Amino acid sequence: DMDDIRTGWDIFFDIDANEDLEHGRIAAKLMVEALAAHGVHNVSLKFSGRRGFHIGVSCKSLPEKVNFLPLEVQYPLLLQKIADYLRDYIRKGLVEALVDYDESLKSKMNGDPYSILEVEHNWSFRHLFRMPYSFNEKTWLVSLPIDIDKLDRFKVEDAKPKNVQSDLLGFMDAFKENEALDLVMEALDYTCEEDKKESKRDKRTDKLRSHMRARGAFIRDTKEKVEKEGVFVEQRASKVISDQTEIENLAKDIEKLKTDIKYGVTDKIPEEFFPPCINNIFKGLKDGRKRAVFILINFLRSAGWEWKEIEERLKEWNEKNPEPID
Repeated sequence: DMDDIRTGWDIFFDIDANEDLEHGRIAAKLMVEALAAHGVHNVSLKFSGRRGFHIGVSCKSLPEKVNFLPLEVQYPLLLQKIADYLRDYIRKGLVEALVDYDESLKSKMNGDPYSILEVEHNWSFRHLFRMPYSFNEKTWLVSLPIDIDKLDRFKVEDAKPKNVQSDLLGFMDAFKENEALDLVMEALDYTCEEDKKESKRDKRTDKLRSHMRARGAFIRDTKEKVEKEGVFVEQRASKVISDQTEIENLAKDIEKLKTDIKYGVTDKIPEEFFPPCINNIFKGLKDGRKRAVFILINFLRSAGWEWKEIEERLKEWNEKNPEPID
């Protein structure tokens, strides 16, 4: 029903800074620059009324049809694709700009700027946005349109009702037909590539799961055979073999068989399939290095690695530690 009555939709970005309004200002500037880089210059900006900014582009700047379908029936999916594309487009520059503003944010973000601020990208069919010049019910500040050229000079005090000037700015009034066409095409291309990557990841995951199921069956079968053979070897050793040297060798063989059962040794699992916790240890540790040695040995044995391979890998890992183990 909503598709039948919808005549269009605007591009709208809700930037919400969790800690510092300046984070949102930085993101808003980069988003406006990104739009301009894609040929979109008729952009509106306003203060949200609390801790962020809203950026809007009129639906009249969008093409009437995309992939032979009317624009109005492609909400919210197409808008989500545009948002995902622009979020990724500004990601690297956003990280750098935030760290330039506050060096402590580097460790807090860990490469993801959207962990400390949000740029909306998951709209629902009934997503609502605050009207320009309306009040925020929590702060009683005005959702104030801002001249983009004056974004750097904007202060929260400007949005207090007593400071709002009578010469009011419009919001999403300006537009140029098909101005956002290149942006839409780039967003669709980006989404297509991301879908291909996701498909490859799914195939690799399915392949690994199949491998692990086969490996589990093999381990169970091998365990039964080894246990039976181990019992037989122990009986034969106690009854028949009198030579102490041979008895010791047989005992070693039995212990090796038991170790293989314990650790589930079959095919070696490549390092690319290791879980994140193990990969994080391999990056090097400041504390808990000796404890990590036991963790890594047990894990690599269970992953089918030979002792020589384990020893070489531990030496490589030790060199990455801030203080290598002697």
